Amino acid sequence: MFSSVLFRRIFITVQLLVITFYAVIYLFAVPYIRRSVHTLEEQAAQTLLNTIDALIRTEALSIEAYWKSAIVAKKEQLQNVVTIEESRLNYRFQGFAGTKEQLRLLKEQSLQEIRNLKQEYNNSLWVMSYDAVMLSHPKPRYNGRDCSKIRDAYGNFIFATIAKRAQAESEGFSNYWVKDGEQDDPVQKLSYFRHFPQWQWIIAADID
Repeated sequence: MFSSVLFRRIFITVQLLVITFYAVIYLFAVPYIRRSVHTLEEQAAQTLLNTIDALIRTEALSIEAYWKSAIVAKKEQLQNVVTIEESRLNYRFQGFAGTKEQLRLLKEQSLQEIRNLKQEYNNSLWVMSYDAVMLSHPKPRYNGRDCSKIRDAYGNFIFATIAKRAQAESEGFSNYWVKDGEQDDPVQKLSYFRHFPQWQWIIAADID
């Protein structure tokens, strides 16, 4: 009987010690584990955010580099278009030795040929006089029109500014914003212009 009572006391004591041990472990270990897990989750999340940020920055730099190279290519394309047409006109000018009426016909023939080139140059080549009168344009409604008062979407004079710069600088690039169809936001256009002083013309090409 004594041994049985002693056994029960020892057994209960051991159980209490075990329970106490696990309670202590729970009270101290579980919060520590939770803090550790939370810290690891924060570190993992921060690492993921840093990785995403690095990818976004890399992609942004790639897009910027592509955009810059595309702009350079477009500028070269516009310059080539204008240079080719200037060479054609200059060839005709140098080989001309006729009357004023013949010169008028030659100019009109040259303008008509430029209008016919709109498919070759993707509707981009146009010619105007020093006073911003449109002499040849892919869109027929502009031909013969005084364009000196035409403004872009932000109120800036388009052709009058180009005409003034062409006479002062001989050539250059111009950016302006126009409404394209039903779109609410204006579209930026890039133009390259060069004056042809022999006939007081401005040869230009533009692209969206």
